[in-house]
Amino acid sequence: MKYYLGIDIGSVSTNVIAMDNNYNVCFNQYIRANGQPLESVKKGMTKLKEAIGCQDDDILGIGTTGSGRELAGVLRQPSIFTRTLKPFLRLEDRTQK
Repeated sequence: MKYYLGIDIGSVSTNVIAMDNNYNVCFNQYIRANGQPLESVKKGMTKLKEAIGCQDDDILGIGTTGSGRELAGVLRQPSIFTRTLKPFLRLEDRTQK
């Protein structure tokens, strides 16, 4: 199965959603940020992988919004991002390959 992700990164919460290529919502998670938006994104990505078992190549595209949306770029830096997040935080749309 292939997915599109939406991540709303805010100061209070992070919301993660995954839709399949038929626009069915397959995953929807609200995570309290507790002033730690990067940690809440990591937690959301872990829950996503556990819930629907998606792998690197299953992600067709990602959209980010919210006050912390620029953090997705920070997470892409090698000193910060983890192996778990790397495939999810490539902001290009993989459907263009």
